[in-house]
Amino acid sequence: MANEYKIAWVQNRLGLGQPLIDEQHQRLIELANAVLEGMLTGKPPQDMAQAVGRLLQYARSHFEFEESLMSRYGFPDRKRHAADHRRQLDQLQGMLDGLDQSSPATLEYVAAFLHDWVELHIRSEDRELASYLKNRDQKPE
Repeated sequence: MANEYKIAWVQNRLGLGQPLIDEQHQRLIELANAVLEGMLTGKPPQDMAQAVGRLLQYARSHFEFEESLMSRYGFPDRKRHAADHRRQLDQLQGMLDGLDQSSPATLEYVAAFLHDWVELHIRSEDRELASYLKNRDQKPE
């Protein structure tokens, strides 16, 4: 894959110190890179729809996990964080719908969205959650 599009896991930049969340984020990055790879190599729309569908399904599961932690431990900003999750899921669903209608999003749009997701959401929103859990001495199970 062209390095300019690949999302790299860099522990000291993206790692949150919460092993289970970090593992899930690494899996999300793998699935996002599979979408980008498919676009770069010209995979057929049905293959791309499957790749985006896998990413969407895993993202839903991951967000549900994070939101359950927020509820369980009383994270004070959970409503805003959950709203950001819904916005991201809506964008992924929009990408999937576009592929189903044979009008795929451009590689640049998809790459920008996926990079923003990683860089902005993980490094800010999720870092706040991880810090909150750490200060409460909680390790998700």
